[in-house]
Amino acid sequence: MKRWFALPLLAGTALVVALPAHAAVTKVYVGSFYFSTTSGGPSNTAIAVDNGDQLTFIGQDNGHTVEVPGLGISESLAKGETFTTGALMKAGSYSLYCSPHEQRGHKTTLTVRAATAPEPEPTQTSGSTSGTT
Repeated sequence: MKRWFALPLLAGTALVVALPAHAAVTKVYVGSFYFSTTSGGPSNTAIAVDNGDQLTFIGQDNGHTVEVPGLGISESLAKGETFTTGALMKAGSYSLYCSPHEQRGHKTTLTVRAATAPEPEPTQTSGSTSGTT
């Protein structure tokens, strides 16, 4: 469900923008050669979130980074540290990897799904022909 907001612009026009009604925060655990949405890993399964969602990366041990160049994300994580992204607003599929360990398989794919417009409301037309005469 999206909430629609009208932003006033010059000359009395408005820009309508869809914002997520309830953005989610997905936890991603970062450990020895895994990115996992379940604590304890190990798993390098693809991660998928909706437009406007955030990710919280949680360090499970030392010496890792979180790199998503296509979204401008680059952070180091030590055991017990966390890093939360801003709202992910750029739909697409991105490489998510740990820089020191990428060549050894510490990587996966992050997909940010595009925002969807709400279903149009049915419109009532005047001069309806249903009913009795």
